[in-house]
Amino acid sequence: MYQGRRWSFSEFRAEVDRVARALINLGVQPGDKVSLWMPNRAEWLFLFGAVAKIGAVLVPINTRFRTTDMEYLVKHSDSTTLILMDRSGPVSFLDMLREVAPEALRNVVVLGADRPAGSIAWDAMLAGADEVKAEELAQREAAVSPDDTFLLMYTSGTTGFPKGVMHCHNPIRTITDAANRMAVSPRDVILMYLPLFHCFGLYEGPLMSWVTGARIVLTTMFDAGEVLSLLESERATVMNGFDTHFFDLTHHPDVDHIDRSSLRTILLAVGMASSEPTARLTQEKLCPSLSAWGMTEVGVGATRSFLDAPEDDRCVESGHALPGYEFKVIDPETGAMQPASTIGELCVRGYALMQGYYKRPGGHGGSHRRRRLVPHRRRRHHARRRQHPFHGPLQGRTQGRRRKRRPHRGRGVPPRAPRGQQGPGDRRPGPAPHRGRLRLCGRRAGPGHHRRRPWRFLPRENGQLQNTPPSGPDGRLPHDLQRQGPKIPAPPDGRRNPGPWRLATPFNPQGHSVFQNVIVPRFP
Repeated sequence: MYQGRRWSFSEFRAEVDRVARALINLGVQPGDKVSLWMPNRAEWLFLFGAVAKIGAVLVPINTRFRTTDMEYLVKHSDSTTLILMDRSGPVSFLDMLREVAPEALRNVVVLGADRPAGSIAWDAMLAGADEVKAEELAQREAAVSPDDTFLLMYTSGTTGFPKGVMHCHNPIRTITDAANRMAVSPRDVILMYLPLFHCFGLYEGPLMSWVTGARIVLTTMFDAGEVLSLLESERATVMNGFDTHFFDLTHHPDVDHIDRSSLRTILLAVGMASSEPTARLTQEKLCPSLSAWGMTEVGVGATRSFLDAPEDDRCVESGHALPGYEFKVIDPETGAMQPASTIGELCVRGYALMQGYYKRPGGHGGSHRRRRLVPHRRRRHHARRRQHPFHGPLQGRTQGRRRKRRPHRGRGVPPRAPRGQQGPGDRRPGPAPHRGRLRLCGRRAGPGHHRRRPWRFLPRENGQLQNTPPSGPDGRLPHDLQRQGPKIPAPPDGRRNPGPWRLATPFNPQGHSVFQNVIVPRFP
């Protein structure tokens, strides 16, 4: 819903297909950069789906950018098409565009009454959709690979000019895991007022809605009074934001006079000391909140709290790692791992990390850091995998608390003895000892499935899995097992299973697991 207009999912898909065919008619080819410069609108969402559908690359532009920033971004990204509003409030985007007029632009599409010569009106662009057949769109859609770049999102430029962060379609899987942890379902209503040009608003809003079937209510910008009114009238259940948003909401004079009973959970990014008072007041005035941590290079957030976490965890800490992510804190000078509760540099690896910085030969900010922050390449036979839940406050520089890992109850790998002094319990887990254990492997579930296939071994006896956790009546794991994984005993020869057991759920439009013989959380 946007400004009183409502679309069903089928109607929304028809709008996306129409915009996609219009872009094809404009000559947008796979891999072409399409810059989008407009505040939150329904057309923003249509373009988001359409650009990804035809294999092009979306380049969102911050609506607070001024002439020099916009010129740099459009030129640096090699954008060939620019779609923009004529103005946003008192700011004229067209006046800024006239000052620079990037030469590489082939198409300039304007949404609004004011349209300069040589540009294309939004309605005129849509009229060209009739020139493209549905079969051509289907061919373009089928040619899109999950590993293709579909988003080029620029950072805020705090260290100089903004850097273009390239992402493929993997964040869909991250959002699916986040939806499982937050129990988002088609019964939910997401109230979204964060800017869509930022990864927080883009992923937690429209992408979360599309993955789960939840309804989304979109506003042009944040206004505390409007948000509280929509919260009551639309019966919103999920909200997102930073402490600045919820400070305004909890101190608004209408907050105590509206019906807030529908609100189920809030994603409130905390970790700084200044955000704790607002987070605790949010629990009192609105509803329990969750915390998360992320950055543009990570895509959408690599940590998230659990729904039943203690209040201190949700108001002070930054959550636990989502499946498929690993963290460590190092000394930025030496690269050595830091002890618990020590300030250092936070390193993360996982499947949804950026593909790299656009037009930067170093790929990830320099070759000397390539070993610290890189897209995850899973080692199939890693003797000592170290996993550290990111569970700590942020103080000055990024800080994470790392729990000491103690192998117990059949999980974890003990330290290896020196070469030549190894016993039966010091052997490296490898592909050889298949006998007596079952190999679990993800299978493809269609074009949206990520092609990397994580697997683990589970003990079996006479062909039957042992100690497999039972599911509840809703098909989900008991909550304690969702957090810890099944407790698998060590094999008789003394070796311990590599773990802890963690299998991420690849994206599936139906919301079901695509793993065989593995019970994983599903949204209701």
